[in-house]
Amino acid sequence: MTIETGSTNVYADLGMPDAEEMLIKAQFAAKIGEIIKRRRLTQSRPYLST
Repeated sequence: MTIETGSTNVYADLGMPDAEEMLIKAQFAAKIGEIIKRRRLTQSRPYLST
């Protein structure tokens, strides 16, 4: 088995055409998830907190 060190963008490593955009969207979604978790919000009520 050969192990290769990848870049910081798994989408680019996989040869996806919109790799940078996909990475940014994934990072954005992860950040939103962190905020929702930190504020202890549920999926049905995230809009009630400011």
